[in-house]
Amino acid sequence: MPRFVEIMRWQGLMLVAAGMLCGVAVPSWAADRYWVGGAGTWSDAGHWSVSSGGVGGASVPAASDDARFDSGSGIGTVALDANATVRDLELASSTSAALVLSMGSFRLTCTRDCLFMSGGLAQGQPRISRLIVGRNLDTAAADLSGQSYSLSIELTGTGYWRYSLSGPPQPKIWELSAAAVGQTTTLRPVGSVPIGVDIDIQNQLLLGDASSTLRMDLAEAVNPQRLTIEIHSADSALDVVSSGAHVEIDSIEHEMDGAGQGTIQTNIDYDLGFFDITGAYGASAGFGPSWHLAGPLDLGSAWLLIEKTAELHTDGHDLSAALIVVGNGSDGTGELHVGDANVTATQSLRVGGGRGRPGRLYVDDGRVASPDLDVEGGGESFLTGGNGTIALTGQIATTGTVYYVSADGNDSASGLSASMPFRSFDRAISELRSGSTVLFQRGDSWDLGSSALIHAAGGQIGAYGSGDAPILELVSGGRVDVDGEWRMAGLEMQFGAGTVVVGEPPAEEPPALEVPPAIGAAPIVTITSPRSSCVAPCAIFFDARATSDADLQAWQAFVDLNYSWDFGDPDSGSWGEGARATTSDRLSRNMDTGFVAGHVYENPGTYRATLDVSDGTNISTRTFDVTISSPETVWSGSNTVCIANGSTPIAGSNGCPAGAVVMNSGDFDLAIRTHDCDDLARRCLFRRGDAFAAESEVSMTTSGPTLIGAYGSGPKPLINTADAVDTFSFDPGNADIRIVDLEIVGADGDGRNGGSALAISSERGTPIYRLLALRLDISHFDHQIHFRGPSNDFTPGVNMPREIAVVDSTVLDGPGNGGNDVFVMWEDSLFMGNRVGDKFDGANGLGEHILRAKFSHGVVYSHNSMGLMNDSGGRIGCGSIRHVIKMVSGFAIPYPVAGVSREYIVADNFFSACKDNSIDVDIGRTDSRLEKVNEGQRNYIVERNLFTKRFTLGGTLSLQVEGEGGVVRNNVFDLSGPGDGTARGMRVWNRAPVTNPPVPTENMRVYNNTCYAGYGTTSGGLCIEVRSHSRNAIVRNNLLYENVATGVTLLMDSGVGTVTCVNCNVGVTSSPFAVSNPSVITDFALSEGASIVDAGLSVPAMSAGYPEGRVPLDGDSDGIAQLDLGAFELFGEGGNQASPLAAPFLLP
Repeated sequence: MPRFVEIMRWQGLMLVAAGMLCGVAVPSWAADRYWVGGAGTWSDAGHWSVSSGGVGGASVPAASDDARFDSGSGIGTVALDANATVRDLELASSTSAALVLSMGSFRLTCTRDCLFMSGGLAQGQPRISRLIVGRNLDTAAADLSGQSYSLSIELTGTGYWRYSLSGPPQPKIWELSAAAVGQTTTLRPVGSVPIGVDIDIQNQLLLGDASSTLRMDLAEAVNPQRLTIEIHSADSALDVVSSGAHVEIDSIEHEMDGAGQGTIQTNIDYDLGFFDITGAYGASAGFGPSWHLAGPLDLGSAWLLIEKTAELHTDGHDLSAALIVVGNGSDGTGELHVGDANVTATQSLRVGGGRGRPGRLYVDDGRVASPDLDVEGGGESFLTGGNGTIALTGQIATTGTVYYVSADGNDSASGLSASMPFRSFDRAISELRSGSTVLFQRGDSWDLGSSALIHAAGGQIGAYGSGDAPILELVSGGRVDVDGEWRMAGLEMQFGAGTVVVGEPPAEEPPALEVPPAIGAAPIVTITSPRSSCVAPCAIFFDARATSDADLQAWQAFVDLNYSWDFGDPDSGSWGEGARATTSDRLSRNMDTGFVAGHVYENPGTYRATLDVSDGTNISTRTFDVTISSPETVWSGSNTVCIANGSTPIAGSNGCPAGAVVMNSGDFDLAIRTHDCDDLARRCLFRRGDAFAAESEVSMTTSGPTLIGAYGSGPKPLINTADAVDTFSFDPGNADIRIVDLEIVGADGDGRNGGSALAISSERGTPIYRLLALRLDISHFDHQIHFRGPSNDFTPGVNMPREIAVVDSTVLDGPGNGGNDVFVMWEDSLFMGNRVGDKFDGANGLGEHILRAKFSHGVVYSHNSMGLMNDSGGRIGCGSIRHVIKMVSGFAIPYPVAGVSREYIVADNFFSACKDNSIDVDIGRTDSRLEKVNEGQRNYIVERNLFTKRFTLGGTLSLQVEGEGGVVRNNVFDLSGPGDGTARGMRVWNRAPVTNPPVPTENMRVYNNTCYAGYGTTSGGLCIEVRSHSRNAIVRNNLLYENVATGVTLLMDSGVGTVTCVNCNVGVTSSPFAVSNPSVITDFALSEGASIVDAGLSVPAMSAGYPEGRVPLDGDSDGIAQLDLGAFELFGEGGNQASPLAAPFLLP
């Protein structure tokens, strides 16, 4: 059977060979050609003779000729100067020791045999990349030496054998002897050398008969490396080795490129370290190979890896290995189908082999046993079974916060001790996060019904107490969906034991309102950040979500503790946008609040960020050090490029750093690509005052640190982007990128065919992360900033964009018929200090949202000015049925718990309502369609914002919220829009299309907000509404002031279990403010004689300590300074006793 093998180039030489299973008919015109005359080029006929050592001048060898080198060939280098083909190539054993065959970049093909006899190459002169031996293997040996090389020897017996050998420069590294039936083929190194071997078997590895052996003899090797057999096949069937053979190797990799079936022979004595079952890269789940065991397989201490869309079916045969990994490839999934067999992992069982590498375990009716189950990544991973069992016999070493779960527990308890355990599986798993541990009571069981989801960024699940292992029961065919990274041990999953729940489960008694004690345990503060050092400018994300308090449940710690940050950068200035932008008392960039926060450090140095966490009585403090490097050091010399349009910049002049590379060009994208600022750690600076054209997108592939910005003085560089072009596109894995001080303008007219200034690539993979967009001016794009992709391509906690910071930028004048100004999905990110909105009217007035967040987890939205701020020229702000902010949880559909938006902050913003929209800020679900039932929000804060309606046409709602554990506090709702007779402040509700959605609206808190209805323009309005979908909301200390208007309702409550009181939510008709007709937010500060001073009740939220040593004013002279009503607190002198529980407040 003829064959042809092409060999890839290695260093200086490429050699291609082919042979025949049987002999090849030789045409009559075939001839021998001998090299003579020493050094020369292959195509020089003067070096070719018809005899050994003869006279040159014969023709250059043709495809039907044999080319021979021997003792008459002379010395020197024979250089291939074109691709060449010969029948046989022979370097005889008598070849001169000083003759070298050099291939360069060309290819030499042997259509029959390439024979290199012993001594055929000069010692110290490596030129062989791969050696293909067609026949006479027993007489062919290679003495190879010199630099590193890769050698392949291919046999032409039954089937194809290809041995790829690599090693360091040593004489006679390998010996290979042929194997006949009943004999042994041995491959071994000669001498003490390190070894790295790949053995690639094209079709079947056949060893003759059951008594044949392929042996890898590493006895003389030093530090032997991984030895691999790779088996590639596109056939429908593949036998690994023949029956009864003995294989002594380090690892076997079974790879099949199609979706066929393969058989794993098990009557083999495997002595190995890795047994790898794999499909082809890039294949989709369900389209990979299906491997089946021919019998019981005990791999002993070896690791079994199932990856890259491959499936392993036991077919009822028992399977055992030390470590079993299901899902470990960079593409696709791995699947293990247990059937009715016993599968044992003596060390560990892993489902998923890292972020984005899901695994699927089908327990079926079998039994899986392992000390622990370790899930590493997923999003698409799951465990499912018929009537089978997963038994985990090991123990968990508890770390971090430990939560306890018992069948006799209470989900309203803290769960922080065995005496106060949770009751339900879902309640316990909701606390599973990085570093925490959840323990289930031994002897108890939990009925999970038909499905469960375990999500965690990282955590552990184990058991406590004595007795039998706790049992998680599921129905036959039940499924556990897996997300995040966690480890489980000491318990069992039993499929087929659970029951299907019909109707609604029995409701637990609603928990009583929990008000934390005034005196108790101090908070335990934890600060983490993805990084602590970087080059300026650099955005640092601070995370305090692991902070705990023994007096609080975990979700309460997010919203009931007060977090006060000092970033250690007092010269960073104040915010120019947000709720206080138009006042003389702007908020400092160096200070902020919240369980997540962020700061941009623009100058090199070492900074110490300080976090104070207060529970109203106790204050705990933690610090975090940050080191910022100088950009002039990191991007010194040629690592910086200066680009100008019109004249060539001069390095060291007019702001272009000394030593920089310079370029004169008006082509923005070409300049970046030319100097590798898109894929290397470079800095490209464009001259201020110049204009540049972006005709094609800049696809950023760099891992940084990279900066694209400006130099010089004057206006920012103007980047005019062509229609339907993304100015910047960020690919998976991009990191540490800064886009700074540019004006980026799109060419869109009506926005129907536009691009984006900043866009994420649609490719899957590792996420884009650590992107800083600083002081950008963006306008006239469709989706102006577009970090959004399909739900099936992105997984929360796996490849979601993260550590994105958009700071001090403007995103304005989007097309009315276009997309959202900012369309994002992200985690651990910052959107701060921006001015966004002012969309133009489209042909039909249907503009989109200004900011749409498809998914938010650990995001800060603060100090922004958003909405319609300039109504000239036909600007509408957003569409008539759209919003300034649309905050949804679109990833909750494919990833129910992990995809719920949560743990974010909306603070210190200025929201100006659009021209004719219905809701300004909507925090909820996409809509009320049935498929959106899993959506919801959890554990978020909306505080210190100013909502205005100066351009509305009537009937708008400033804020709509839903979900669990959200807090709305210290906001000002100015309902005084001209012509608006039914303006509304805020509403608590749930748009879910079912009565009991997975994420209900409960435990919402509405504290210390101010509504203002003035100028005689508002009547029939509403300050706060709690709809019937809400459960256990707390509404306290809210204030309504009606100036001339009448008929405005302070609170309309139809919720279930709402906690409020008559005297703690008050409407007044006399101005309580320092300014009679307030307009900016500081005008809403209270006057000293107002009746609402000191009239509030304590609430389960705490202040971080009063500023400058002051305390609230004791307005009723009872010796105790209590909370005031509304968004502001009036301060007196320091002699009053402060209330132990005080809501966070806007500083006057």
